[in-house]
Amino acid sequence: LTVAGLSGKVCRLISRSAPAMACAANRLIRIEQTGYTAPEIAKELIKTAERKTPPVVTVGAKTKLSTFIYSLLPQCLKQFAEKRVFGITNK
Repeated sequence: LTVAGLSGKVCRLISRSAPAMACAANRLIRIEQTGYTAPEIAKELIKTAERKTPPVVTVGAKTKLSTFIYSLLPQCLKQFAEKRVFGITNK
């Protein structure tokens, strides 16, 4: 099975149970599939694993910036941002 094939099956299973969950799953799948390649991530992981005290690792400028901004937000805004990213609505 390919990642796309697996994600399609997962989405169909989720979409039968709840449309909001299907929307969130589709967005998460899209985020994961448009990320960095495995060699890029592996290079960063090896570099980090060799350190004596490894920090939290983020790869890429966009991810580093969003992680930094996210750390500055109060909890209520973090929840709002997560709901917007994954398309979750309160009903």
